[in-house]
Amino acid sequence: MHAIHTNMAINNSSEPLILDPNLYLDSNFIKENSEWEKAYKAIDWDNNVQSIDTFLHETEKLVIKYSAPNEKIKRGICTCFNLVLTRYPLFFGYWKKFTAISYRLYGLDYSIHVLERSVNAFPHSLELWCDYLNVLVANKSQEYDFIRSKFELASWLVGYHFMAHPFWDKYIEFETKLSAETGEYSLIQDIYKNVCKIPLYHHAKYSTNYRKLIRNLHKDSPELLKMEEESLHKSHLPVQNILGKLWEFESKIKQSFFNLNPLPQNELTNWDNYLKFLLVPSSLLNSSNIPEHFIETVFERCLIPCNKYEHFWIKYLVYKYKRKDANSIKYLSILKRGLSVLPDDRNDTLIATALTCLHNSIFTEGENPSIKNQFFQSYLEVLIDLYKIKPKNHQYVLEYLKIYKLWNGIKYSSHHIDKNRQYNLNNYKKYVKNLETLLQKYFSKSDYHRTLDIDVRFFRYMLNDNSIDTVIVELIKVRWFVFKETLAIKKIFATYWNRPQLKNSVKFWLLYYKFQKKVKDFDKLASFFTRLGEYIFLPTLVINDMLEDYKTFVLLNGNLKDITKKSEDFWLTLDCKRNDPMWSKNKIKRNWTTKRYKSAGHAGILVERPESQNSVIHRKVLKKNSAQELPTLKVPHHMNNAIKPINYFTTDYLQQYGGNTKMNKILKGNAVGKNK
Repeated sequence: MHAIHTNMAINNSSEPLILDPNLYLDSNFIKENSEWEKAYKAIDWDNNVQSIDTFLHETEKLVIKYSAPNEKIKRGICTCFNLVLTRYPLFFGYWKKFTAISYRLYGLDYSIHVLERSVNAFPHSLELWCDYLNVLVANKSQEYDFIRSKFELASWLVGYHFMAHPFWDKYIEFETKLSAETGEYSLIQDIYKNVCKIPLYHHAKYSTNYRKLIRNLHKDSPELLKMEEESLHKSHLPVQNILGKLWEFESKIKQSFFNLNPLPQNELTNWDNYLKFLLVPSSLLNSSNIPEHFIETVFERCLIPCNKYEHFWIKYLVYKYKRKDANSIKYLSILKRGLSVLPDDRNDTLIATALTCLHNSIFTEGENPSIKNQFFQSYLEVLIDLYKIKPKNHQYVLEYLKIYKLWNGIKYSSHHIDKNRQYNLNNYKKYVKNLETLLQKYFSKSDYHRTLDIDVRFFRYMLNDNSIDTVIVELIKVRWFVFKETLAIKKIFATYWNRPQLKNSVKFWLLYYKFQKKVKDFDKLASFFTRLGEYIFLPTLVINDMLEDYKTFVLLNGNLKDITKKSEDFWLTLDCKRNDPMWSKNKIKRNWTTKRYKSAGHAGILVERPESQNSVIHRKVLKKNSAQELPTLKVPHHMNNAIKPINYFTTDYLQQYGGNTKMNKILKGNAVGKNK
């Protein structure tokens, strides 16, 4: 019942919240309230809580200024609070202010609705629950069942708080009044029994009051009274013994509320020591029989002020995992809550821990198959959500494929395949078919087959131009390492190697290079290195390593005649690409004919560089052993023509924005006209 309660929604309004107050407030209003507008624009959401406080303080002034505001102003004021509390729901003080202002603007019912929203957005706030229940008891006292259901929900969410005595006082007062009217005291007894097992600051008070109650109820039944008192003593004494140790940590908590400013180190140390004490087994802790939910409540209390500290979220996640009774929904809840508040650069360890816990839960032996399937589906959902948050991290795509293969009994590695070959080829064939269908549907932009496994159909949500290379590489690896189909792999490379989505893919081109080395296709390798830097763009360090490896490979496996018969020097060509991947012999030849190259860096001065038309050492000289002929130089043309200045503005513009054909023609025409 309690687990269901924690997931209950308490929002009666299906209307979406509007978070921009300017949609309601016109320009005249903004001009009249320049201080409010100034405070609104000066909000620093991430680092300065004072700016938020100033903004809401100016908003409160509007309520005082406009004694009878129109509907637009009312909505604008409420939107200011919604703007802050949607981003930071743990600011319980702002919820209190919002409730008071809502009461003034719209009356009692709307203020109760705001309180409902507050305990839904911040379910572990003792202060908000006490305010909400006080308002319900004071204004809806006839709705006994409704109020009782709220007390039961609150008893699970905040009743295990060490300082929860204000809540329990109100709960006991409410039930005592009803018991006096009905003459039925069983429910109030159950409340006292539960309270006496919880380590509370006022634990002794509740034990004493419970003892008085059972003595009044069982004064005519000495045996029953004795049995109840013995039961109370057994539950009271162990808890009473540990209160002193708990107070050592509780007394050091100075900031139990949420704030944007960093928490002092002594506060962090105290919370860390508090949790260690509760989690590390000890004779004192074991003898006290502290309820597990008390430890969960301490975690929830800790995560209010320590909201931005990853290691506390990790502690909570690991604690849930080790209990072995948490389902995947609880894992997802902790992970999603942590990701929603932690900065992107400080959540990697939390993500890795959550995935490890889910992975271990999936493949734990002896687990119920339906529970395992629940964890498996949750794992896939988490990976999809994580990839949406971090679309550049392809590790989640690989992890999806990995967990899918493991779940379906598909395991392979070079050692496993070559020596054991203990794998189900039918599973592999189905897997390959799914991958090929995914690729075909992706590039054809068509709908995905309903006949595909539902887990594979989910995978399409992770496919985009940045991740599709992972699927292609996975398909090639299965074809290569499992089925050893060389022709099929060549066909895959021929199909996808010219795709623009792969021009920057390191994993695809490394696999392509390794495969061509494996089959010793020197023509394909030469073509590959020619395209590097012109059509294939990889990191310079990767290219340098490949060039070095390629040289070694050619020396060990190549034919010397094939290397020396080339017109250009093989080694020199490769070295030119080192640290300059965009180098190309053809590109240099094209540059020689450009005006920019001929001008030698001096605008308006063209230099026709002389080019020798014969080799340095002519072959005839080697045969006849005669003197070398003088070089024949290319005769420069148009030497006496007037110098034509270069229009650098036009050429630079065309080079940068060369995609618009019509504009190119216009600019070129203008350039020609100016030159003439």
